[in-house]
Amino acid sequence: MIKLYSSMLFALSLLAIIGCDSGPPKYVVGGAVTLDGEPVTDGCVTFTPHEGGYELAATAPLIDGRYQLECVEGSAAVTITGFGPNQKLVPIHYYDTAAGLEATVLPEDGQTADFELSSKFQKFRRRR
Repeated sequence: MIKLYSSMLFALSLLAIIGCDSGPPKYVVGGAVTLDGEPVTDGCVTFTPHEGGYELAATAPLIDGRYQLECVEGSAAVTITGFGPNQKLVPIHYYDTAAGLEATVLPEDGQTADFELSSKFQKFRRRR
């Protein structure tokens, strides 16, 4: 009986190890986000890869105007949301991938992608 349990435990462990796929490699990207030259102190930054889409999206909090996240290699649409009682609100068009913010993630850690936002309304065209 003990031999049977040991064999089953070994088989389940082996399946768990083989079956766990962590997906494509991810690389560390960080940077600063400003609105009219001032840091966006509270909010989120999201990178949505053009290939793989929302399933591979990476989101990180903005803390004192800075963020750090792990994302797959390639080009990504970037959305930025800002909130908090003691800051200017990030204009809503930056919440949408149509805003045109982009980042390219290379296969190396420690990359920097800074974003300088403007509170002035800008009309963006949707990508087709």
